[in-house]
Amino acid sequence: MIVAEGVSKTEAARRLGVDRSTVFNWFRKNETFAEEYEKELRAVTVSRRREYALAAEKAADKLGELLECGSPNTQLAAVKLILELAGDTEKEIVSNSESVSAAILREALENNAD
Repeated sequence: MIVAEGVSKTEAARRLGVDRSTVFNWFRKNETFAEEYEKELRAVTVSRRREYALAAEKAADKLGELLECGSPNTQLAAVKLILELAGDTEKEIVSNSESVSAAILREALENNAD
């Protein structure tokens, strides 16, 4: 379970009540121990990646819903978040947000004019 928590070997040693050199020796001297550790670590990594992918999918769906909502402020906030997550700089975000904001406001005005 310590592997699943992603703690360092030093922290694992502390939790197990052994000197950290003992844990490092287990890895160095016991090939089976090291292989099992790596196997468990890979399994945990795959599991976490699945969890993150599902969470990212849910978050993307929610952002999509926010982009479709009627509130220009909410739409703008969603756009800003998407741009931040995409790695755009603050200057690019402001520029893109202003363009999107103008488009959202234009659309709102056109809908209200009808």
